[in-house]
Amino acid sequence: SNKCSKLRCLNISECNLINDTALLALINHPSLQPQAKNPNKKSGTNYAYSTESIKSKKIKLSSKEMIFSEVPKNVLAIRYLNLSYCQDITDFGVQHLVDGLNNFLEVLNLEGCKHVSDKSLIAMSQNCQNLQSLSIARCNAFGISDRGIITLTNSCHKLHGLNLAGARFITEKALAHIAVTSKHISTLNVNGCEQITLNGLRAIIQGLRYVQEATTFIGFVPKPNANYEKIADQELLIEEVAVLRFQNSFVKKCNKKWGKRSEEH
Repeated sequence: SNKCSKLRCLNISECNLINDTALLALINHPSLQPQAKNPNKKSGTNYAYSTESIKSKKIKLSSKEMIFSEVPKNVLAIRYLNLSYCQDITDFGVQHLVDGLNNFLEVLNLEGCKHVSDKSLIAMSQNCQNLQSLSIARCNAFGISDRGIITLTNSCHKLHGLNLAGARFITEKALAHIAVTSKHISTLNVNGCEQITLNGLRAIIQGLRYVQEATTFIGFVPKPNANYEKIADQELLIEEVAVLRFQNSFVKKCNKKWGKRSEEH
């Protein structure tokens, strides 16, 4: 990644060789270093622990052991990242990845990553404020819950596309929260979310001005004329603000005028 500072889009979906080690290598940090051999051990495959950081995690890599220290910040500015069906990726890798990408990430696809759970969503809420589209479809069905979704949407206010297909523990509570906090949300897929009913989904759609029920999946999509409606609403808002400013200005002038008259009398 040292030589790819201009990299903005990366698609490595369905690659079985991609794991947490690869994600840490992607964001270019010095912590992926084989440790020196322990002279007290006879075997050539044993490696000593790093003492650089107390907060480190050991992960076995074939016949070696490496230490992942806290991942330092870098300048890699990936906007679009597709890791779908890279099934060796875990929360550990995702947490360090989003931390290393410094809020540049806008589109992230983790569909089919079976070891991704609420922990990853919480890390995104802290490091992905520019996130616009996220797919966690068919991830850890028992690890994705309302808690993770609510935490994510509390911080990622630019989110407009969310794929939750197959998340069995997601309930209508999370959907209601999305409708209130995520004003830009325009696409939502809840196929296979067993605790979400059509009636509950439709009730939420009624509270969202620019969306309509999807026809090819359970969820909602933007209305055909959504952009025109948004522009019209923005123009109306500008007019209302202008009127309020004029009224305030007029009131101030009147107060000054009547104030002078009262002083004269």
